[in-house]
Amino acid sequence: MTKTRAVKIATAVIALILALGLLLSVGAGILYTYAATDLEKQLNEKLAGLKNELSALDSQKAELDSKQAEIQANKDEVASQISDIEEQIEVLADRHASLMDEKTTLDQQISVTTQQIRVSQEIIDELTLQIAERTRDLKDAEQKEAEEYELFKTRIRAMSESGSVTELEMIFTASSLTDVFARLEAMTDIARYDRNLMKRLAEVREYIAELKAELEADQQAEREAQEALVQYEEELEQQTETIQTLLVRLDAKTQESIAALNEAELLEELFEKELQANLAEIEAQKAEIAAKQAEIDKTNSAIKAEQAAESARKTAEAAKKAAEEAAKNVSSSAAEQVKAEASKAASAASSASSSTKVTSMTWPCPSSSNITSKYGMRTHPITGVYKLHNGIDIAAAKNAKIVAAASGTVTTVSYTNAWGNYVIVTHSGGVQTLYAHMTEATVSEGQKVSAGDQIGKVGDTGYATGYHLHFTVMVNGSSVDPMKYLG
Repeated sequence: MTKTRAVKIATAVIALILALGLLLSVGAGILYTYAATDLEKQLNEKLAGLKNELSALDSQKAELDSKQAEIQANKDEVASQISDIEEQIEVLADRHASLMDEKTTLDQQISVTTQQIRVSQEIIDELTLQIAERTRDLKDAEQKEAEEYELFKTRIRAMSESGSVTELEMIFTASSLTDVFARLEAMTDIARYDRNLMKRLAEVREYIAELKAELEADQQAEREAQEALVQYEEELEQQTETIQTLLVRLDAKTQESIAALNEAELLEELFEKELQANLAEIEAQKAEIAAKQAEIDKTNSAIKAEQAAESARKTAEAAKKAAEEAAKNVSSSAAEQVKAEASKAASAASSASSSTKVTSMTWPCPSSSNITSKYGMRTHPITGVYKLHNGIDIAAAKNAKIVAAASGTVTTVSYTNAWGNYVIVTHSGGVQTLYAHMTEATVSEGQKVSAGDQIGKVGDTGYATGYHLHFTVMVNGSSVDPMKYLG
């Protein structure tokens, strides 16, 4: 009887303890339900905001794509203009070659004309000398002719004054035969002298006539040579003016085309720079879109995890209720078994719903504490876009050691244009850390790491202006200031 009563009392006590546990569990469940509902609401609001931001980024990207197409069209148009100008320059080059051939021909003609001018001048110079010489000869001949003519007139006048003497008179008046021969010889000499005098006078006059004819011929040749010289000089001047005009016109056209080509090439260079800047901005937008999408995916995963935890909590609560009901009708040993099972279910629910949260971290770059860019809004040094810098930049030597800031699991080892080589480590309590711009990662996805374990090496891959580590801390998918954790 006493034993049975003791068993009943023990059973009642167990039932009371279980009832109290049930009340506490239900109260905690209610509080957790409110907390879970509020968390899920916050996560859904965050998800909606991220989707809106993603939509805005997509719109911006569409605008950039449209601008990119417009820039490319402008660039293609300028390239077409350059092609046309280059064709014009080729035509001008052919025209230039033709003009150069024409210039060569004109140069040859100018050379011939110059030679003709030189020959004509030599002829004129020679004729001038010859005319001067003939003029002197004519003057001498005319003087000699005047002297001979004066002598001739004197001889005629003497004969006229002495009268006409015949040969018979000279013979009969001679005193001797010797005197006869002497007189006859003297008469012969006088006759010969008279004949020679007349002959010389005739020859001089004939020579004067020849000199005058030759002088007139030389003077005519000189006039013709002078006329030819003037003609050749006019031809030379005209040929020179023609070629100079052609070359000036050709040079002007060539300079005009070169200036147009330079302008078109400058436009092409400007469009190319604008194109590259736009491409960089598009790449930055793509990276931001990818980051937002990853954040959305993480938020979705958090929502699903929260829903799973809530489901597990409800399952544990149902199991506790069933165990409480069963405890009323079982012995103390059975009650203990039910209690153990309820405790196990509650522990499983608690494990599914939350875990210990990270509150402090190890410095991720042991060899350097030089922060070159803090967490917050800034103008990106590569893209020039004013936006949130979602971490800190720590300058360090190339290949310096990068370590895990806290214990966790490596969930991502990848590469992007913006981050370069990067690693993401997932920790407890919805905390993640990101390490970017590595030369290389030294861990693999799924690997467990402890705080201080090396996970990579400092580099400058991706959008980087020098060797440094970009370090980001994310809580439930949103970036926070890492210095709150690094202390």
